[in-house]
Amino acid sequence: MDTSTTSSERGDSFREDKLTKQPVNSMLDRKAIEESLKVTETLDGLALGGNNHKLSHLLRLREHVVSLVTEMDKYNSDLQDLIDVQCSEGNWNYNEYMRGMANGLLVAQAARTEKVITFLEAPETFLCDLPSQTPRLLGDPE
Repeated sequence: MDTSTTSSERGDSFREDKLTKQPVNSMLDRKAIEESLKVTETLDGLALGGNNHKLSHLLRLREHVVSLVTEMDKYNSDLQDLIDVQCSEGNWNYNEYMRGMANGLLVAQAARTEKVITFLEAPETFLCDLPSQTPRLLGDPE
């Protein structure tokens, strides 16, 4: 069962979960949402059958699944914020360490979203190796 609207239904470029109204960011999110909807279908059947004991357990399970999806979305958002800062001009290309940090964050995102990444290649000259552009004061060592 497809649990998300398509970009043509929404008019934009991402998919949205019908249950939580949150963007579906990865295969893991979609799988969790599909499982949540299966639970919802089971709840509907139990409610019709009058089995309240199992119904209360399944309702808690459904709430837990929705909570996990929300946490995954927060994780994705936080990770993207870190990537945006670390991959900005002046950070990733300052020195080899900062380039490695940026590439490491890209690996974490790729592992999470199952996307193929392109590593940041080393620039011809790192910013830290460029001659200083700051004016020197009298008495400063050269």
